[in-house]
Amino acid sequence: MTDANMSRKATMSEATTSRPITRPRLRAGLLTVFRILLGIFLLLGTIITGAQILGIMLGNSDLVVWAASLQDITCTIAGIAGVFSFALIYTIRGGAKAED
Repeated sequence: MTDANMSRKATMSEATTSRPITRPRLRAGLLTVFRILLGIFLLLGTIITGAQILGIMLGNSDLVVWAASLQDITCTIAGIAGVFSFALIYTIRGGAKAED
């Protein structure tokens, strides 16, 4: 095989393989997902608190109960956001090593 054929074959094989996920790309993806989840659970927490305050002020127990029904999904989203924030530690240079 000539050198030209070998280099062309190497170029073709590099083009067909998928690019590995680099640390900055992984960090950017994790940070984006974390920010979205953080916004959602903060918004839901605000809705829960506002609805419960409004329900108490109006004496509407149905509104308070409805707001309480949102707590499970809000806590789940907060937990998932926590997992993503934990994963972000490992994308920093040096991993999760303690700083001296």
